[in-house]
Amino acid sequence: MSVTFKLRTYLDVPRKGWLYLYIPDELLGGVRRRVWIEGTLNGMPFTATANPWKDQTHVVTVNRHMRRTLGIDGPVEVELEARVSDEPLLDIEIPADLHDAITSDPSARATFEALAPSHQKEFVLYLDDASIQATRDERIRKSVAVLRRGGHMWENPAEQFAEDLRGA
Repeated sequence: MSVTFKLRTYLDVPRKGWLYLYIPDELLGGVRRRVWIEGTLNGMPFTATANPWKDQTHVVTVNRHMRRTLGIDGPVEVELEARVSDEPLLDIEIPADLHDAITSDPSARATFEALAPSHQKEFVLYLDDASIQATRDERIRKSVAVLRRGGHMWENPAEQFAEDLRGA
């Protein structure tokens, strides 16, 4: 599919901490399935997954890492120029320390390998947000514990990693 489009809209904040970009289905070729888009958001390179939503739209979650990279803080007007891709566009490079920790635990490794690329990417972003080595080491420990249990990064958004913080 070779669909390109331009959209000027506002990011929506349906709940604290999340920003969403809604794209009308007709701009994505009228499909009602997940699609991958790449282009620019406010002139900055942008790659994302657009998932079917209600009312003939697709939704893109603009996560913290994307907001920080794009310099977006809150509901603002944005301009998206993009093309739809038939293939996933996620390029994930697993840091060596996270890779070593996950592969040394067979249960964690099996869970991680079964995750969708977008969920694997969340573990990498969570780790890369650490600014000091001690925090990074602790986040690796927590990540392996969650994966060992068969969970994923945001298994319970209200209590993410709660068991690990209590020493699980």
